[in-house]
Amino acid sequence: MNKQIKASLLLLLTALIWGLAFVAQSSGMEYIGPFGFNAIRSLMGAMVVLPLVLINRKKEAALPEKDRQKFPFIGGILCGLLLFSASSLQQFGMVETTAGKAGFITAMYS
Repeated sequence: MNKQIKASLLLLLTALIWGLAFVAQSSGMEYIGPFGFNAIRSLMGAMVVLPLVLINRKKEAALPEKDRQKFPFIGGILCGLLLFSASSLQQFGMVETTAGKAGFITAMYS
């Protein structure tokens, strides 16, 4: 398959998943609140990333001491907290509007 076609298909798949996420968020808000929804979403993401972190720790352990990161999790924790905060604000905004409008507003500032 041509690289350009493959790249275009992957971009289309990404847009499809991203767009369907707003529908899932809107539907999920009917049953649980914004913090509960984001907590479950963040936990699912952590479960996906955790094996990658463990694999990376094994590779980093083989590096010399001077090349290892001093505090490897601080950046990840800070990014996670910021992402959770931003997602929670977005969820609160979706309480008052439709998934399509929320997706449009998000696309405008991305």
